[in-house]
Amino acid sequence: SKKYDAVLQEFKAIKQAAGDKVLKVILETCYLSLEEIAAACILAKIAEIGFVKTSTGFGTDGADTIDVSLMHRLFGDVGEVKASGGIRTFEDALLFLRMGATRLGCSRGVSIIKGQPANNNSSY
Repeated sequence: SKKYDAVLQEFKAIKQAAGDKVLKVILETCYLSLEEIAAACILAKIAEIGFVKTSTGFGTDGADTIDVSLMHRLFGDVGEVKASGGIRTFEDALLFLRMGATRLGCSRGVSIIKGQPANNNSSY
């Protein structure tokens, strides 16, 4: 709805209530335009949020390299970027790290590290 001031006020209120706790904003990027992702990152930066994350795992898609790169460029100088969802192989993991992710959310972490082939039993 592009009610950016309301989002910023909510981020600030949550940050104030949380005190020194590290906060993570999950953007669910599959439902957002690049403009909305950019705005969310800038608002999270202003509110001093610790992390921005691509998805919950319940949306229609997971991490996207363009989204992660944008998030890193706009937010990575003050916080961390977590790419989550759809990361199935070691090569996928490396690609997201190269795009600026500092953390990865993947349900097959052990298989990825071992270099085992990905199975296709994923929600993405």
